[in-house]
Amino acid sequence: MFILPDPGLLAGGAAPGPWPGQLLAAAVTADPLQMESVPYFDGIRSWTSVEKVVSALLHLWTRYSGYMATRLRGAVKLLAASIVSLAGAQLAVSQQNSMAGEPFPLGIADPTTSTAFIRASGRAVGQLDLKTGVVVRSWPVNGEPVGLYEGRVVIVERDLQANRLEASLLESGAEQAHHQIAITLPDAVDVRDPRFSYQAEVSGDALHLQWQVEGSYAGGAPAHPRVAQSYATSRTGGFAIDLRSGKVSAANAHAAEDRAVHVDDRRFPYQRRYPVWSTEPWRLNSTAAWLTSEPTGQNKAVFLNTESGGHSAKYALVTAHDPFVFLALDGSAVLALAFPPDLPQRASVFSVTKGEKIGEANFTPGLREFAAIGSRVYWLTAVSHGAQDDLQLSADHLASGKNLWRLDAGTVLNPLRQSRRP
Repeated sequence: MFILPDPGLLAGGAAPGPWPGQLLAAAVTADPLQMESVPYFDGIRSWTSVEKVVSALLHLWTRYSGYMATRLRGAVKLLAASIVSLAGAQLAVSQQNSMAGEPFPLGIADPTTSTAFIRASGRAVGQLDLKTGVVVRSWPVNGEPVGLYEGRVVIVERDLQANRLEASLLESGAEQAHHQIAITLPDAVDVRDPRFSYQAEVSGDALHLQWQVEGSYAGGAPAHPRVAQSYATSRTGGFAIDLRSGKVSAANAHAAEDRAVHVDDRRFPYQRRYPVWSTEPWRLNSTAAWLTSEPTGQNKAVFLNTESGGHSAKYALVTAHDPFVFLALDGSAVLALAFPPDLPQRASVFSVTKGEKIGEANFTPGLREFAAIGSRVYWLTAVSHGAQDDLQLSADHLASGKNLWRLDAGTVLNPLRQSRRP
């Protein structure tokens, strides 16, 4: 932190009122929750602002202009230029990193505008104000927001009649999505199959889409091993869609696995999207991460392991008899529970890149997805009623756990629950 000298001390007298260093220090240490209009990137994805720093400098210039003219004019100019230059560079990095949006429950978020686009009930896409939890607009588009591209929302939709996927772009001022791109799947793949799923993300001018069909025997009576094996399926594929030209090209569905790290057999399962459990490593930019566990008496210790640039690290997350861990949608944070997830409890949130605890939150049973963005955590939870789930989207302050808003997100079919983790 830069602190300006006290003009009163330099002049041999007492400075009237707050001296410039105090004003600048107050601006720099202001509450980051109130500093959202000029964001820049800091840490895991903490959004801070230089607006108050610049305002303080202008205030200093006005109040102490006479003194500055003789003693500190050059120093303040240099300080202001340095701060603005640094903030501008950080802002450029943040805008580049968030250009395609951040994964968000039910959709995609744009932290720079405090906006998210979510799959709303009633076969629509809604624009959500992240500050208030209010849906400010909706479009009659039956698809899933998966990214942002040149100020437009990228939507992926299942075309049940044509048995294919469709990608389209949604303008903020338009009534309907346009520039529809058909994505044709292999003949044996049915988009209506409950075993069919896909993951999509925008990078540069391309939409990368990976699909898979996985299933197993789910009959009520035990089956002969050969019969059960006949039900086991695992098919995958991938596409790269040029969002400028609309060209669709086949892509290697296992490209990410080529960079996978080798880990031991003590891997600990985590859940990123309900109801699927995984023990596989994941990547966050250049960092590979995975979870392991070790017995400690009657308890189990869970660790976050990372590898980046040839440097390996291991961080303790939680030690408990039956710990659980959930992963943020973008892989940037992990949520560690000391008790089973059917119990309300205080949970710890850890940064994957920093390897340290960044806050706590009040965990509510029924978690399906979560995202940690800046000083907030966003939850998608569900209350089950037989074959259906009532969804609720909410935002909590990451440090205090205080709830900021809640939004009823509609009713959806409940996927098959898994009674045991892998």
